[in-house]
Amino acid sequence: MNREEAILFFALLRSSIGSFRLGEAERESLTPELQSRLIKTAAKHDIAHLLISALGDNGLPMQGEAYANQAIYTAVYRDEQRRFVLEEICAAFEGAKIPFIPLKGAVIRSYYPEPWMRTSCDIDVLVKSADADRAKAVLLDMGCTRGEDSTVHDYSFSSPSGVHIELHYTLTQDGVLPQSDSVLERVWDTAQPARGSTCRYEMTGELFVFYHLVHMAKHILRGGCGVRPFVDLWLLEGKMPFDRTLLRQMLETGGLWEFYTAVIALSRVWMENAPHTDTTRKLEEYVLTGGVYGTAANAAKTQAAGGVGKLGSFMELMFLSRESLQIIYPKLKEHPRLMPLYQVRRWLRIFDKTKRRRIRHLTDARNSVSDEESRNTAQLMQSLGLLKTNGRS
Repeated sequence: MNREEAILFFALLRSSIGSFRLGEAERESLTPELQSRLIKTAAKHDIAHLLISALGDNGLPMQGEAYANQAIYTAVYRDEQRRFVLEEICAAFEGAKIPFIPLKGAVIRSYYPEPWMRTSCDIDVLVKSADADRAKAVLLDMGCTRGEDSTVHDYSFSSPSGVHIELHYTLTQDGVLPQSDSVLERVWDTAQPARGSTCRYEMTGELFVFYHLVHMAKHILRGGCGVRPFVDLWLLEGKMPFDRTLLRQMLETGGLWEFYTAVIALSRVWMENAPHTDTTRKLEEYVLTGGVYGTAANAAKTQAAGGVGKLGSFMELMFLSRESLQIIYPKLKEHPRLMPLYQVRRWLRIFDKTKRRRIRHLTDARNSVSDEESRNTAQLMQSLGLLKTNGRS
């Protein structure tokens, strides 16, 4: 996507969220062919429905009206489905007297012009670690099925209707941003009961924004976070009440103040048409190429920028940390001395064709990073304050 296309892309996004009309010159520039390209890019960031909505509002209905209508209907359906499942979970936890806090999209959606505009892949709910086993049992009693866990901060479930549920028992992020842990670990100390509920709690505004930024930073370090978290942040900044002085203290404690200043600046470039800086231009390119979940190529560049060589990258894939192995083999928590055995057991799993292909793909991505790409990514991560935050320099 070139510069001119990016300008129109974000003009449409602003029109969708801000409900204003595009100028005549912008409307004339949005040819059917360009519309199609922009929608394809938006789909990679799970915001195609927003651009399609903006096109319709500006009298530019897409060619292929059936696809456009389906995108909107799908977004509305996803929102209704997730809202219904969340209400079921909330009622079940209330009945079991389990304190809980809805996270991420369940809260952010209320700040969008319409809740369906803020799509989400899953439902995230936090419980106290001491209540995790009871909470798991409640979800199983609801008919949910256990999935394969992929982190050390939540358990994976699927509702009977197929909605993915992440049951968090801590807000810490797999050791990726260790400086932030001391702030996130205080979540239950500051949580406030939600109105009309005995077990549902809410994070303070400043901690909610801090957690959102931690989540963004983690994904950027792993290859990209997509456009949507920047829109979320812009809406939270403008609509969610929070103590800005306290937020800054949290960000400085967590080593994320530089990151915050950069990402909020880029959100204003996109949502307010503010001027670019050198850092926001580089960050924009990194985010737009990454999509919702980032890319192996971006993740490899970040590894290289952090000083992880090609051999080191391969060794990290082959020899997982204890925390990562515990995700695959939970019994390792109780028997840490068996770690070598579990490493060997995992290697046997790698003989699986799919897993072999993934490791080869990640290895090829790291081996293809040029010195110039490594330097450029290092400069970006340094400007974001993330190399230092990540424990590397």
